[in-house]
Amino acid sequence: LGLSETEKRRLFTPLAEQGSRAMREERKQQQQGEEDLLEGVQATLRRWVQDCLARPEKRDKLLEKGCLKCRVQAKWSEGLHRRLKELAAGYGAKLVADGEKE
Repeated sequence: LGLSETEKRRLFTPLAEQGSRAMREERKQQQQGEEDLLEGVQATLRRWVQDCLARPEKRDKLLEKGCLKCRVQAKWSEGLHRRLKELAAGYGAKLVADGEKE
């Protein structure tokens, strides 16, 4: 794989040294990734809730325990965490983060 000197410099220069344009592009990519993950979580939750309401054994468990847990897995970021908390609160639920921050 051949890279030009300009490409090598861009790849191996820290983002902060590349200027504000590079920082803006990085933030934009991160926000887009968070939006994509959030959409995936919303779809998962929707299917999970439909499944819980459609299956008598899961509906009975909900009535017995008063709550159910739905696990989702995603790479942690401050923005995603905030948006997931807002999403859960919108459903009257709470977000419990478990695991390692990487």
